[in-house]
Amino acid sequence: MNKIKNVLPWLIAILFGEILIYMSLIGRPSVWWSAYVIAAILIHPIIILLNMTNWFGNFIVRLNKAVRNECNKLKSVKWKKLVIVILIDCVGALAVETILDYHIGFNWRVYLWLLAIALIISLIVCYRKAIMLRVENIALTIIIVVGSLYAFTMPISCGIAWDDETHFRSAFMMSHMIDGYSSAGDAAILNQFVNTALQHDIYTAEAHAQWINSLDMYNQSKPIQCGRLKPVVQNWCYIPSAIGLTVGRALSFPYHMQFVMGRWFNLLAYALLIFLSIKKIKTGKMLIATVSLLPPCIFMAASYSRDPWMIGFIIYGFSYLFGELQEPQKKIKVKDVIIILGALVIGTMPKAIYAPLILVALFVPKSKFNTEKQHRIYIMCVLGVTLLALATFVLPFIVARGGSQQDNRGGAVNAVGQTAYILADPIGYIIMLVDFLKGYFSLDHANEFLPYVHYFGTMGHGILIELVLSIVALTDCDNSGRYIGWKIRVSTLVLSLGCIILAATAMYIAFTPYMYETILGCQYRYVLQILFPVLFVLGSVPIKNKINVIWYRSGIFAVMCYILMSGIWNLCISGFRG
Repeated sequence: MNKIKNVLPWLIAILFGEILIYMSLIGRPSVWWSAYVIAAILIHPIIILLNMTNWFGNFIVRLNKAVRNECNKLKSVKWKKLVIVILIDCVGALAVETILDYHIGFNWRVYLWLLAIALIISLIVCYRKAIMLRVENIALTIIIVVGSLYAFTMPISCGIAWDDETHFRSAFMMSHMIDGYSSAGDAAILNQFVNTALQHDIYTAEAHAQWINSLDMYNQSKPIQCGRLKPVVQNWCYIPSAIGLTVGRALSFPYHMQFVMGRWFNLLAYALLIFLSIKKIKTGKMLIATVSLLPPCIFMAASYSRDPWMIGFIIYGFSYLFGELQEPQKKIKVKDVIIILGALVIGTMPKAIYAPLILVALFVPKSKFNTEKQHRIYIMCVLGVTLLALATFVLPFIVARGGSQQDNRGGAVNAVGQTAYILADPIGYIIMLVDFLKGYFSLDHANEFLPYVHYFGTMGHGILIELVLSIVALTDCDNSGRYIGWKIRVSTLVLSLGCIILAATAMYIAFTPYMYETILGCQYRYVLQILFPVLFVLGSVPIKNKINVIWYRSGIFAVMCYILMSGIWNLCISGFRG
């Protein structure tokens, strides 16, 4: 009975998920539907039987214990105070919005913007001690509050973030993996993205309202058959958005709210990864928080994009690795190895050019293992996982002789010819690559692109962002930084540079016109994946930070929130007034 009692909450959770999927598929019977019903019937007794085995039973017991511990922490929250603060913020934001837009009527976007500001200020003022003790909780709250503002107020369309039409198509194909049908609203979104991106033709209140009405009418038409996206590891990055779209359909939301739910679940996954990363690492917590709050990171997390998935998992993998190194007396366990390698593999697979980052794990000191045999097995695991990850990038390239993929948006692209051109004159290519990288890594380039949010434009304050990143990288550290050995530091820098070189070379082959004199299409957002580990190893030196912890962390959060809130106002919300 105790074993069944342990698994009961998880059975209920699975049942709830099954009900949601069922509701999202009503009216779209297919062959997959029968398979789903059979699986749903069988899964509950299978879980109960598995729970009778020692391994699975122990796993459920540990999982229940972890959940109970987190619930006990929630009990310590002063919920009465929190509810009162939120109510005051809601009423205060409503009063201010009424005064600001008295002559033009209520604007819910302006209200949400004011409410987000009020919540952030209340958070920093009323929970000062939490800022000192629980950085992960504050960062999680700010990411969700600001990111939700972005997800709900940005236009309901693709053509917002980088390649979001492709990522949205993949997300809704995965959300329809069982039934294989999509709606006319999905097709309308994909057809609209060019006009939204280039002309901003729905960036007014009236035009956007008409667009929303047409979307909801499209969604009432007969479903159309669509392709299915296989849930292989390269496509796992679309799972959060696919779940959001499924939940939106299951709850019978209007189509435009289903679209927003896909964005919002992407944000929630990113926020959770950052929370876990900050919680694990001993020092460098504010560095993770600052990197995660960069304008492109929040912007993409609240859009259809795979970058937040990669950024989140790579940060989590490195934070776990660095966190283990910061405890030299603690021996590394199998669980720790699985988490480190698993996070890095999952984070790098959507773009395997980042797979070399996994090799940093090779340089974990032998002293972290109980025996030399364990260390040898660990080395073999790291090399094996890295080779498998790299194979997904290299093998298609070799099989297609350099022409497996090419993007004709760059111009007269000839991937095969470009590859032959590089091999014929490798020295010349290296000289061109070095010249490109000098400009790519320059402060002027960073100043231009750190606040850049693609089709939206730029949020500005590039120098301020650079300044905050520099200050945090050098001051958010303590004596535990000395346990990060020189091999880890050097390998992190060298392999991170190697990833950018791979990205640049891939873009030169697949995007840049044949025999062009420089590299095109290598966007600065490719740096975001490596930004945390690079800044951490450069800045994790034993410098004593004498600034008051509350003032230090509150100031950083306040500056980053100012940049994000002013940016969304200037680029989006102000255009929907009146």
